[in-house]
Amino acid sequence: TLLWLLHGHKLYGLHANGLAENGVGILLVGDTGSGKTTISLSLIMQGWKYLSDDVVLLTREPCGITASAFQRGFSIDPFLARHYSSLNKPHKTQIQGDGKVFLDISGLYPNAYLASCVPRILIFPKIVPIDKTELVPVDRAKALIYLMRNSGGSMIDKARSIRQLDVLKQLVYQSVCYELHLGQDMYKRPE
Repeated sequence: TLLWLLHGHKLYGLHANGLAENGVGILLVGDTGSGKTTISLSLIMQGWKYLSDDVVLLTREPCGITASAFQRGFSIDPFLARHYSSLNKPHKTQIQGDGKVFLDISGLYPNAYLASCVPRILIFPKIVPIDKTELVPVDRAKALIYLMRNSGGSMIDKARSIRQLDVLKQLVYQSVCYELHLGQDMYKRPE
């Protein structure tokens, strides 16, 4: 409901993690359990900036479609935390209903938070039964379908849906798009 209400302010929710490196914005877009948080944490630990875990807000700006942070904390599976020693230290946490722990990582990475970025790369991760993780280019039509599936509050009101679809199309056209097939190597060594 909140995401639908934000449409009135020309903000469109996307089920994605936002990251940036050297001024290049990246969105990891996908379902719950697709590996977005694992990938994000690994990159943040290597010095990348982060916007948000699980939801970003998209809006049209003169420079293109911009992604903004929706929340600062990360929803972390306790199993994942065992692979990252920095997550096992005492932190301000909150247990969620799905068994995950909501963790504010700003204390761990004080200079890593970024309020917004212009995404130039879209990555659609999915866990597949292969040994080694691989990055595969995706055409724009398939990328747009993935974005539509992961857009919050879409297809409720015709006028808002048209505006949201235009934002998603512009996002696809300003970005390079990939599927990230996460293999056993990511599961065994997420760090």
